[in-house]
Amino acid sequence: MYPAEAEIRTDRASRYLVQLCKHFSNRGSALRHRPRLHAGGGRPVTEAEAALMQVQWSETRGEVDFGWALCSLQACRPRTTATRSRTAP
Repeated sequence: MYPAEAEIRTDRASRYLVQLCKHFSNRGSALRHRPRLHAGGGRPVTEAEAALMQVQWSETRGEVDFGWALCSLQACRPRTTATRSRTAP
């Protein structure tokens, strides 16, 4: 696993956590748009990969499982912490 962590200081951590998780849960609607490459020259997400994505959240915690990486979110005062883990090939 290759962990990465980010800390975002904000007064609205819970609100942003829920908003981000809702964005990921609407993955099907995002596929109707022209696919964009990720920064660094990656490839677009396929419909099959999007179908594997699992999203769960509450007001203070969220988890997005992309199938190839797991993103855990936690909202606490006064910050939001995001941790991403990627499984080794």
